[in-house]
Amino acid sequence: MYSYADAGEAVLVHYLVDEGLTPKKIRSIVEGLRDRYGREWPLSTSDLEHDGALAVLWDEDEQVYFDAAYGIKQAVASPTLVNLRSVREALTQGGWVAVKQPREEIRVDPEVLAGSVTVAGHRLSTEFVAGLAETPEGREILMEDYDLTREEIEAAVEYERAVAEAIAA
Repeated sequence: MYSYADAGEAVLVHYLVDEGLTPKKIRSIVEGLRDRYGREWPLSTSDLEHDGALAVLWDEDEQVYFDAAYGIKQAVASPTLVNLRSVREALTQGGWVAVKQPREEIRVDPEVLAGSVTVAGHRLSTEFVAGLAETPEGREILMEDYDLTREEIEAAVEYERAVAEAIAA
């Protein structure tokens, strides 16, 4: 069984691999962050930024960026950096498929339905909503009996479709 924190780390690793970092480099980043901060989940709890080649952190004391893998000071043009907080936040909107297409109507909360992906503000999984929406009277039932809006239903359907496509790829 994986925890919410495990999933957060996995989403960030996936992002960094897609951005061209090798698993060896990512491991160095994780180990470097653990050494520096002593955190169990360094990727999801550090203010890590990425510029396409380096994963860096801002050192407030020295007023300089340092390479998160090797602790070496780096000259980085800060406008080129992507703060990985947005990648971490994608986890709360359904994980990896939400990185490129976040949906406000979708939420993941470890305290709601054991961390299943749900429609925000409802205790209904996206899988349930999308499945019911595909039936002849499903959308009407979801709106009348479960007080969902058309946008919430469509977001759940689109989310489940994106997950299926990601798995099939």
